Amino acid sequence: MATFTDKKFEEMYQGFRNVHAEWETLVSECVIFSDVDTRALPFRSVGLTSDPAVLEKAEHLVSEWQRFATAFDKQGQGSKSTILKETYMPVPYILKVKHEVEILRRGAMTSFVHPRESILTRYDSTIAKFGKMKAAASFIKLLKKERDFFEAEPEGTLYRLRSSGFTEITLVHTPAADIAPERSLVGAHGALIFSSSLTKDDVQLRDITGGDQKSMYDRITRIECSVLEQGDLYRVSDIEFERKYREVYRSVQRNDTSMRINWEKREREMRVKYRGTEKYNKFISDNNATRPIRQWVLDHDYILIERMRDIGEFETKSVVDIRARYLYDDEIKDGRYSSKVLTRRQEMIDQGIKLYQDLYPKSK
Repeated sequence: MATFTDKKFEEMYQGFRNVHAEWETLVSECVIFSDVDTRALPFRSVGLTSDPAVLEKAEHLVSEWQRFATAFDKQGQGSKSTILKETYMPVPYILKVKHEVEILRRGAMTSFVHPRESILTRYDSTIAKFGKMKAAASFIKLLKKERDFFEAEPEGTLYRLRSSGFTEITLVHTPAADIAPERSLVGAHGALIFSSSLTKDDVQLRDITGGDQKSMYDRITRIECSVLEQGDLYRVSDIEFERKYREVYRSVQRNDTSMRINWEKREREMRVKYRGTEKYNKFISDNNATRPIRQWVLDHDYILIERMRDIGEFETKSVVDIRARYLYDDEIKDGRYSSKVLTRRQEMIDQGIKLYQDLYPKSK
């Protein structure tokens, strides 16, 4: 139960509770979807209405909700109230649509950061709690082993605990026929869709599964920790390392896609240009000869960014710079790469930048 030291603040909170109740009633009367929380109670409800009167009332409630939320954020910082931010945030919203709308539901994760020092404190209290129980001897032995690991970690190290079993709800709608779809997350307090033409049957619910999609956590070592809640624990520094790697990886992917599109476009143009002329057969022959070379270069870029992991430097995102620094001499001199790569490589040497082959010489 929320407590207050300010009578005016308490009255404001009671006013918010009335708005909260009215919003829940309004949405429940036109609900087309509800998720369930850990207690199997409905939440994150989505309503659909075509009634202008309902819309008008909803807009008033959202406006009042936002006013209370702003006041709570402003006054709650310096007061001793016990209102949890989750009580009023995020503010529910109204989505006005003319065209199709879809509800997406997908698995989600929650995560919390724990400092090394707080984890050590948890180990100390747990060991002290069970230390005198003979039946817990093996458990205490495990805890001490895990504690030794964290004790050896640098002071101030941060860890992230990730837990699954949650869902995320998103509304996807198309503002106009020639505009890309827009996405809006649905918070705990739900949302209302207003449309003069759509009915409940027009709004589709689609469950999105992860499938075989790779996560950046697949390449991060999980840390054993028995004193935290259920979930997987990782060093924040390892996560940041992997995030930077994936940024470079996506940069190479974008270049890969762009190059393929440009090559295909140029090939179509040249086929049209030379068709019916004596140059056509030569173009086809040359293009067929260079296609595997181009493919090799693009495929090799992914080997180069794996070499970047060895050094652990991901500031470079230019494909030319990546090739210039991370190719071996025999790879760069075989004629597959442009003069830009050769020129940039020499510039790096002149600037005293260590090439990959300087740090990891190729075995003979």
